[in-house]
Amino acid sequence: MSTNALLITPPFTQLNTAYPATAYIKGFLDAKDVKTKQLDLSIELFTSVFTKEFIDAIFKQAEMLGNTALPLVWQQREAYIDKVDTVMNYLRVQEVTAAYQIVHKDFLPHGHRRIKLNKDLSTEFGKLGILDKAKHIATLFVEELGDFINTNVDEFFLLHVMQNKLVEQHLVLIL
Repeated sequence: MSTNALLITPPFTQLNTAYPATAYIKGFLDAKDVKTKQLDLSIELFTSVFTKEFIDAIFKQAEMLGNTALPLVWQQREAYIDKVDTVMNYLRVQEVTAAYQIVHKDFLPHGHRRIKLNKDLSTEFGKLGILDKAKHIATLFVEELGDFINTNVDEFFLLHVMQNKLVEQHLVLIL
């Protein structure tokens, strides 16, 4: 009898880097001639939520509900909508030209997280750390949108809490 396994990475697990657990398990099982497939719900959900269309719908929902907390994000909502696809593409590809765009002080909106970043980060990242600097700024952008969703539309939408709760519950599914 042949055994099949589906390895699932839960939503919002370790968003800042690839989550290696399922890849290691897949490699081990493949070596034992177990047919495996991987499904990364973290990436699937993250890339579905952080799109121009979805973020536009989020702002419309917040307006319909009369919720406009986090005024810096609300006031710059058109910029967030216009730039979200660019930021997500950068986070996927990390291309140098896009990195220079993202780190330019006027390219992305300055919400409640970015406004606290009132220095150029040269000390932290140096002149050669443009990709990491852009990744940091892009992450702040995404976190600001996540905060806006949580505060104004869905109180259960928490990027960091979802990750911790799922890890605490030790979710494993093998078919």
